[in-house]
Amino acid sequence: MRRYLQVLMFLFFIVVLFTGTASAYEKPGVMVSLTRNGKTVKAETSALTVGDFLAERGIEPSAIDKVYPPVVTKIKDGMGIVYTRYFPITIVADGKRMAAAVDGGTVADVIADYSAATGVEYVCVSEGVGGLNVTENSVIELGSVFVKNFTSQSSVPFVSRTVENADVPEGGRKVLTAGADGEKEIVTSATYVGGKETKREVVSEKLLKAPVDEIVEIGTKKPEPAVSVFENQSPLNYDPTPPAEYGSKLTMSATAYSSCYACTGKNPGDYWYGITRSGMKARYGVVAVDPNVIPLNTKLYVEGYGYCVAGDTGGAIKGKKIDLYFDSMDTVNAFGRQSRVVYVLN
Repeated sequence: MRRYLQVLMFLFFIVVLFTGTASAYEKPGVMVSLTRNGKTVKAETSALTVGDFLAERGIEPSAIDKVYPPVVTKIKDGMGIVYTRYFPITIVADGKRMAAAVDGGTVADVIADYSAATGVEYVCVSEGVGGLNVTENSVIELGSVFVKNFTSQSSVPFVSRTVENADVPEGGRKVLTAGADGEKEIVTSATYVGGKETKREVVSEKLLKAPVDEIVEIGTKKPEPAVSVFENQSPLNYDPTPPAEYGSKLTMSATAYSSCYACTGKNPGDYWYGITRSGMKARYGVVAVDPNVIPLNTKLYVEGYGYCVAGDTGGAIKGKKIDLYFDSMDTVNAFGRQSRVVYVLN
């Protein structure tokens, strides 16, 4: 009986010894670091692999999640494990839908990453959402940005400048230098987002040909005072009485003219329009003569016309011919050619 107890105690000692030895050879816990979506913590584990460690922490990686090192990697003391959880989103780029996965961030971050990956600049077509956080199953609509430059030519209008000439009768106008438009090159930039033009602006202008200013001479010389003897005279109030005293008397072929283009070859606004050879303004009482017969500025009295002054000349007025000024073309046309007695006053 005693021997039997000794045997039992010996066996118990052997069991305890081997049990204690097994515990002594059990794998001890090791320290690892886990970085989960950017946040790092340290943890003690007795897991054999990275996958076991993540399961120990209640983490079950999906097919789109990223784990480093791979889940089958054996755990080592001091190991760093990175786990990034991704979630699905949809990107609609220029109308084309595609699935993507992200680990968070903002809409602006997704746009920047997508632009970098494709090599094309994209912007969000929905305003005001660039700073919003991306959530699972978000739909982000993008438009590609395309800039195109256009080159065109445009005229540069010339500027008209006037210079005064005191030696030219007032109202006289003459173009000294003809104006000419210049030319410039314009570069315009057009921005397209998703194929639609969103902005257009001029980015540069280059002068190809400078404009030439028009220079117009304007006369400022005041007309000589009208001869007092026919001041305010008109066909309605001329003095029908010939002068009692005069220097000589001529019988001349008389015609009539006015300031119209048919008579003078000038239109209103033309240089010297309405100005006689002597510088006087054309008006009733100023007549055209041949200076070789009657000197300019000579005071006259014409039968049926009244007191007047020789203030103008004409290409067809040669010899004993006189051209009488009337304001009305009807009067000019009705006058025709007549014989008139002309008194040359002292």
